[in-house]
Amino acid sequence: MAEAKLLAEEIVKALDSKRAKEIERESGWVLLDFSTVVVHIFLPEQREFYKLDRLWQDGETVDISGLLEDAREQRKKELEENRF
Repeated sequence: MAEAKLLAEEIVKALDSKRAKEIERESGWVLLDFSTVVVHIFLPEQREFYKLDRLWQDGETVDISGLLEDAREQRKKELEENRF
């Protein structure tokens, strides 16, 4: 769940939005509501369970793996800087 939360934080930062409403589910699902755009972040198990991909099969696929890796590195750097 930590990865989903981290990704949600990075999306909010990237969109520079203070108006996002976040709903965090213990089930591994985070929803970000920006009014005009809604972002769903699922852990792999929940993504498979809900099978939303079939509903959006004609939608554009966006690879966010680079964003997640950047977020991990940034978080690691922030933690190291705040260690002292």
